[in-house]
Amino acid sequence: MTATPAVLAPAEEILYRRHFLRQDGQRTVYGCLVGALFNLALLRNDYQLLGDSTAFHVLVALRGAFTILSVATLIALLASSRPRIHDVMAIAWGLAVAPLTVVVALSRPDTFTHNLVAEIATVALLYLIMPDNPRWRALPSLLLSSGSLGVLLLAKQPIGGVALQSVVFSYLLANVAFFVVARQIFRYRRQIWRNERVARELAQERLEMLQMKNRLVTTLSHELRTPLNAVASSASLLTDYNARLDDDQRGAIRRRMDAAIARMTEILDQALFIARRDSARPPRQPVAVDIGPWLESLAGETRALHPDCPRLAVRLDCAAAGMHRVDPEQTRLILGNLVANACKFTAGDGKVEVGLGCDEGGLALSVCDEGIGIPADELPRVFDSFYRAGNARLHQGTGLGLTIVKEATERLGGKIHVASAPGRGTTVVVHLPWLEEAHV
Repeated sequence: MTATPAVLAPAEEILYRRHFLRQDGQRTVYGCLVGALFNLALLRNDYQLLGDSTAFHVLVALRGAFTILSVATLIALLASSRPRIHDVMAIAWGLAVAPLTVVVALSRPDTFTHNLVAEIATVALLYLIMPDNPRWRALPSLLLSSGSLGVLLLAKQPIGGVALQSVVFSYLLANVAFFVVARQIFRYRRQIWRNERVARELAQERLEMLQMKNRLVTTLSHELRTPLNAVASSASLLTDYNARLDDDQRGAIRRRMDAAIARMTEILDQALFIARRDSARPPRQPVAVDIGPWLESLAGETRALHPDCPRLAVRLDCAAAGMHRVDPEQTRLILGNLVANACKFTAGDGKVEVGLGCDEGGLALSVCDEGIGIPADELPRVFDSFYRAGNARLHQGTGLGLTIVKEATERLGGKIHVASAPGRGTTVVVHLPWLEEAHV
């Protein structure tokens, strides 16, 4: 497992902090409680040392203020859902701990054994409970460490050189050790969080792939059953009653078989396109064509391939001329699926208009129908694999047509726009830029 950097990307940092916000708040809450209990417990000791003096009342006031700040910090942390508020409150509380602990040190006996252990423990506590995001999270611990060390050296019993070296070394060692420990704890926590997040994303992707596989099998089984039954029944008719049928009847049966086979081929091609899109994506294959004649031939193919769409009209509107590079196969795939969808969802008296246009920027394909339309709340999902709008489920289809159109459009660097309303038809506009060899 490779170590991840301590600094995350800004968007990932926000997710990380929000994920651990409650845990960070709980850690700071525990620190607040420990600090408050520690100061309350010392009130009796302060009274024994100072008696009913002004210094004692000052200490009581300081500790009362610290307790109030701790309660306010607790409330803010528990109610907060923003990392910045948590950071400000936690650091503010830590900065309040530092001078208050220095004052506490002044009220203790003069011997170092009564001060050194408590100060080092407080330094460790602050390093471990401060937020791990701000760079200045070490400030409270450093302020406390330097302040309390100054108190020990200036206000307590004088010590010799060896003892002085031991005290300074202890404080330096404590700061370095706890800083490194806290940094490593947060670094490994970030690493574990990132690994868990990647694992969750992979698991979600796997689940989506399994769901897509199940939908693919279910859809193919359902959609292939009808044409297979048509082929089987037609073959049975030709086998059992061939001698009784005239040429027109045999021709009608064969045409029905051809239509069923074409339907099965279309379904399998769609499934194969979806299966290959994330693994073996075929490259673009630009071909230089004389754009005017080529669009005319494409218009003729469109009319010929959809004889079941009697009110199909194809309009040519090409402002560009000469040789341009296009991907004929992908363009036919886009146009074929759009026209097939429009014809499928448009009643017999409805009109389907196909626009084949071009300009200096590229091709402009549009298909406008007078069909059942798409509900507004379902429009954002029409490009999802196997998704079918609620009013489309009475019609045959795999729910892959617009998915394939979008995939092929993006593969060619184009853009697609869909406008629709229930009962008012659908208009799909696709713009495909001219292809260049350098971008293949």
